[in-house]
Amino acid sequence: MKVLDATLGTRLPLRILLVEDHPANQKMIQFMLSKFGYEVHIVSNGQSAVEAVQSRPYDLVLMDLQMPGMDGQETSRCIRRLDNHIQQPRIVAMTGNSSMSDREACFGAGMDDFLSKPARPDELKLILERSTVALEEGPLTCGPDVIAVRQADPQANLTIDDKILSVYVAEFHTTLQDLRQAKERGDLAAFRKKAHYLKGGSQMIGATGVVALCQEIEAASDLTITALDDKLAALQEALQEVLRSAKTLPRSDGTARNARASGG
Repeated sequence: MKVLDATLGTRLPLRILLVEDHPANQKMIQFMLSKFGYEVHIVSNGQSAVEAVQSRPYDLVLMDLQMPGMDGQETSRCIRRLDNHIQQPRIVAMTGNSSMSDREACFGAGMDDFLSKPARPDELKLILERSTVALEEGPLTCGPDVIAVRQADPQANLTIDDKILSVYVAEFHTTLQDLRQAKERGDLAAFRKKAHYLKGGSQMIGATGVVALCQEIEAASDLTITALDDKLAALQEALQEVLRSAKTLPRSDGTARNARASGG
């Protein structure tokens, strides 16, 4: 099965808005959509999304659920409250949590479908195809039987694009600085929140070691200053491992990679 079909955007045209606050996730989704022949408008927060749908029509909104300020569910409610004052788009939740209760909450907020994070090309293609059918034929009921299932098809995998890797590394360093500042303030809630943010971008590029560390930070109930120092050191080492691993992967054009991103 051919997953990365560059003619899809011509055959199934969609005007797409991506609402996502993490720069690496933005680049990855944009990269995948480009491989399907789509252009995408990107905003980084809920308020900008509400303004965007009022300024021009969109067929599909890919909506991150966890964003600072107005989250994905509240943003969707605001868009639906605009009613027929705008062309109502199809809204797809992008989330790493897809339990039945999560789905019901998103449906209640006016969302139509789900895309698991980290997004994969095969799943994104299904979303694009389902959205086109739904827009042509009317509302589509999205239950557990039509939620995208992760496939083992090796063609569904993407190599890491150099620009995406560079954005991820830069954002990693910024987040590490935020984590250090939260530690200095003794603000454990902020530390966990930043770890969750870092986890999102790391999931998107497949940095499983970083993801595991961030999950440990989020789940820990007894974090101490010493423990925070240990976690920061472990995250720095995990970044170096990401860079070492990246050197072994081909670029998106199939050529060998000489990793240029610096771990600092």
